[in-house]
Amino acid sequence: MTPAEFKSRFIASLPTIPDDIDLTLDEFVIFPIELIAALRVNEADRRLLAECGLPADAAPFLSFGLSADRVLVPLDDFPDSVAIGHNGCGDMICIDQSAGGAVVYYNHDNHMRRVFMNSTLVQFAECLCLFANFMQTKDASTFTQKLELVDPSALAAGTFWPNEVECELDA
Repeated sequence: MTPAEFKSRFIASLPTIPDDIDLTLDEFVIFPIELIAALRVNEADRRLLAECGLPADAAPFLSFGLSADRVLVPLDDFPDSVAIGHNGCGDMICIDQSAGGAVVYYNHDNHMRRVFMNSTLVQFAECLCLFANFMQTKDASTFTQKLELVDPSALAAGTFWPNEVECELDA
C-alpha cells in the first residue's frame, strides 16, 4: 500500500457526515523530513510519514498531532522509542526502533508496560483502515481475518487490536 493509497482508503472508510459539519476527520499530520531521515525504520515507513503522514485523529481514540517539541522524540525511559502520537488515555504511541520499527504504546497506568500494536508503520496504517471499517460493521470475525493477513503478530494475546475490538463489542 502506497502512502497515497493509505490516505485515500482511510478517508473512504470514514463515516458519512453532513456537508455542513466539518469534524476535520480527513486531516493528516505530515512528519518533519529532517527527523524522518534519522529514523531506523524501513523505507516504506519513512515514505508514509513523509508523503501523507498519519490521520490527526483515528479510531480508537488515537491522535497523531503532537507538538513540534514532542514529535519523533525519544521517550526518556525508552531511548529507542520515538513518539508519533498518543491514545485516549494519554499513553505515548511510538516507533520502537530497537524492534525493527514496531508500533507500540507504553501504558502509564501499568508501570509503562510496552503494548505491541503492529510490526511496522505501514501495517499500522493498514490496521487503521481495517478498524475504521470494523467500527461501521462491528464484524469482529472479518476484522480478525484481515488482521491475520496484514500482521499476524498483532493478534497475539495482550496486543492492542484484539483488545480494542473486544472493548468496542462490550460497549
